[in-house]
Amino acid sequence: MVGEFHHHGVIVSNIDEATAFYTDVLGFQESDGLRLDDDEVSDIVGVDGADMSVQNLVLDGFVLELLQFHHPPGENGNEKLANNDVGLAHFALEVDDIDEAYEGLPDDVETLSPPLEPPSLGGAGALYLRDPDGNLVELLERPE
Repeated sequence: MVGEFHHHGVIVSNIDEATAFYTDVLGFQESDGLRLDDDEVSDIVGVDGADMSVQNLVLDGFVLELLQFHHPPGENGNEKLANNDVGLAHFALEVDDIDEAYEGLPDDVETLSPPLEPPSLGGAGALYLRDPDGNLVELLERPE
């Protein structure tokens, strides 16, 4: 019934700022973008009167879909949710060297910790960072 993975969607407050973050900081490439504002789109997303911009970004075959609702605007729930709250989501990007990736982040990128290699991860290194809207992204270095 279910086929291949298609994309991961993230709601953002400013699509231009989010696009710059994901392309400049994390290396995604811009793909197609569009504006959606018809009744069928409102029905699909379950938001009356939805008017939104969509920007697709690609990294090694992974598609990240950024969505900004111009109307009606939503609230930033990520500022209220902790990493263990039900409903919070993240996605992980593999890196070759977690320490190098961490050192390469701009100073204004919020991380939850420096890179760590907990024994429970079997030698993998990981860290979580937040995009400009507080959405979580995990950077993961697989063990040798």
